[in-house]
Formats: sequence, structure tokens, C-alpha cells
Amino acid sequence: MKQHANILLIPLIRPINRIFAACAAVGLAGALAGCGQRGPLYLPDTPAARQRATLPETLWPAGHEAAEPAAEPAAEPARPALPQPDFSAP
Repeated sequence: MKQHANILLIPLIRPINRIFAACAAVGLAGALAGCGQRGPLYLPDTPAARQRATLPETLWPAGHEAAEPAAEPAAEPARPALPQPDFSAP
């Protein structure tokens, strides 16, 4: 009699589920403890910190056109005043 392939895989399912659950638990613990920053967040004000690049300087290095401030849009030319309707009585 021919055996079905699933019968051979059944003994492997429980160990695979346990391995998956262990990996999920380790991943969750790592995600919860991943930051490492203790206490309140603050901006450092030491002289060494003042010389570090800012976020925009990091994203757009010098010489990139996006680093320059955007120019204000050109003002629309003045439109001539429209004639006002005359509501006087005839």
C-alpha cells in the first residue's frame, strides 16, 4: 500500500511550530528592547554636537539643489480693475 506524503511530514510539524514560536518570542523581546535610550530624549548642546550635520544636511549634501531654500513663487501681474455695474435707478 502506498503512503501519503503528509504522513511523513506530521512528526515535523510540532518542532517547526515550537521553533517558530521561539523565534517570534525572541523577535518580540528584541523589538521591545531595541531602542536602548533610557530617560527622556534631549538635544545635546555640547560643542562637539554643534559641529555635527543636521538632518537636512545629511539628506541633501552640499551642492545639491534641494539643499537651497525654495524661492517664493513669482507674484501674479496686477489685473486691471473690472468696471463696476451701475445700480442707480433710471
